[in-house]
Amino acid sequence: MSRSQSVATLAVVLFLLNTPTAEGATDLRVSATKRYLETAEGKPFLWLGATEWVLNKHNDEQVQRVLDTRKAQGFTVIQVFAARSWGQWAWAASDLSWSHTDAKGNLPFVDGRPAQLTPEYWRRWLWIADEADKRGMQFLVMIGEPGRRDTLWPLKNLNGTYEYGRKVGEGFRSRRNVIFSIGQDSEGNVGVGVEGFRAMAEGWRTA
Repeated sequence: MSRSQSVATLAVVLFLLNTPTAEGATDLRVSATKRYLETAEGKPFLWLGATEWVLNKHNDEQVQRVLDTRKAQGFTVIQVFAARSWGQWAWAASDLSWSHTDAKGNLPFVDGRPAQLTPEYWRRWLWIADEADKRGMQFLVMIGEPGRRDTLWPLKNLNGTYEYGRKVGEGFRSRRNVIFSIGQDSEGNVGVGVEGFRAMAEGWRTA
């Protein structure tokens, strides 16, 4: 088989593995071996993620254009940071405080308290998740920012951390294409620590 034939065959295989249903994104589950994700029909799911961390900074037309482009390029997952408190870091070329808000200037939390979600901010994430679903794409939401040690919106205790995870989970639980993550490029033993991140995950799970 020639190289061009191999590439063409691979493209067909990837298409067959990740073709969405007519109703939206493919339902996923953990495989019996617990080593990979698969569809409800038992087909392995190819995770090809596009890191659109600040997607909610774009207006509606721009968001739709980004999703259309990523879909056409073959991406199967859109990955976003739900909340961002990035600032003037040593590695950053410029001040990143512009990233704190969404396209309409909303901050994720009322008065900087993670237990009080700003409704408009989080409703827009739900709309974006729905737009991804229309295109047959999974939507990875990274919500661990308040658990970091260098965040502007720190969580104070385990109860508050649990409640934060639960409240965010309540908003997204009806979306079948949403995948939860607490990963934030941060060591697990800093900020709220391993116990805190587990409490956050438990809050999401029980929402």
